[in-house]
Amino acid sequence: MGNASSVASYEACHLMGCRNSSLDIIKSFIELSPYRPSGTYIFCTRNGNLVVFMNPNDVLQILIHCAELGESDAAEVEKRSMDEHSAYLSELKECLGMHVVVSLDGGPATTTLNDIGLGFGLKSPQAVLCLQAAEEFENRISRNLERIRKYMEKIEVEVEKLRKYKENARISRLGYYDSFKLQNEDDDFHANESWLELAEIWDEIKEMLKEFELLDDFEKKLEIIDLGTKYRRLVEPLDIANFYRHSQG
Repeated sequence: MGNASSVASYEACHLMGCRNSSLDIIKSFIELSPYRPSGTYIFCTRNGNLVVFMNPNDVLQILIHCAELGESDAAEVEKRSMDEHSAYLSELKECLGMHVVVSLDGGPATTTLNDIGLGFGLKSPQAVLCLQAAEEFENRISRNLERIRKYMEKIEVEVEKLRKYKENARISRLGYYDSFKLQNEDDDFHANESWLELAEIWDEIKEMLKEFELLDDFEKKLEIIDLGTKYRRLVEPLDIANFYRHSQG
């Protein structure tokens, strides 16, 4: 339970955009579990609703805050938990007969929890803030994916410019690497512009990945792999040429 609480607290700080370096220090001497909720979670409430959550950040915060003792006596909580465990079978049969399903995937969870019967364990301001942060983080991922979708067209255009530049450099016999390194022609200047623009876009995407602000399977998408491979093959020689161009002083 202590480990789960530490994980939830760490994740909440991350969701809220906390950049305090002490969080990384905590990770060095507290082993945080790598496991997180996954899949679809259905909560059976006492007012006749089935509540569906698919946002793992929401689920983690709900589970940990509902499990907190709060102001209740430990013995009382233990007795209540045992009573609930013994009633699971009848509760499950009753829940399976419910027809009111409320999906909060991407929705305003914190504003409707009490209405659907899930506010019982989430009365503290901290719990509400954690859920709000989880919702905002999910929205941020959606916004980032939309931004990348728009970037894809721009990346394709700039990659094609570099491909043509490479072909023209080959025809001129000076070569792709040397042309970019010497920067003697207008085409070299325009290639440098494309190189800088692509680097800026990919740096932004890498930062999103570093902060886990994209979907978990983003790096596995064939479209991203294909475009990233084209970019790497075209840009790596230019990176080296740029390094030696400036190192010559």
